[in-house]
Amino acid sequence: MKKNAVKDDNTVDKNKNKENVYVKNPDLKEEFTYEQLLASWEKFAEKNKKRTRIYNILLSKKPKINSNNIDITIDNPLQEEKINEIRNELVSYLRLNLKNSLIDLSFSKPDSNNDSAKAIYTDNDKLQYMINKNPNFKDLQQELNLDLDK
Repeated sequence: MKKNAVKDDNTVDKNKNKENVYVKNPDLKEEFTYEQLLASWEKFAEKNKKRTRIYNILLSKKPKINSNNIDITIDNPLQEEKINEIRNELVSYLRLNLKNSLIDLSFSKPDSNNDSAKAIYTDNDKLQYMINKNPNFKDLQQELNLDLDK
């Protein structure tokens, strides 16, 4: 797979490569707004529409700005893995479009104490969630002799 060559003026030579590299130019330090970040974020997502998982992750996760650091809240290791696959390309794209080479990307996990942040995947997770909401579900499970371990 070829890589795009970054010219001295921080433009990407599209004839050379398909993948972007980190753009680091100390002269690019323009301030940017959250709206500009979201617009660039969504344009990058649209460019990756054929990569369905990445596209969906990017559209479902709204980035947060902390100075020049862009933080993404991820729900599971698969999301982190998929974003890491395109991390260099994403950071380079944002750096070029927002004209700020100090931009970096980080991940955070949702607050584990927040019930709405926890994903419920397995049958046991679903049952535990229902029992936490209504303890009578435990009695119902025992009364109906339901076993979810099978």
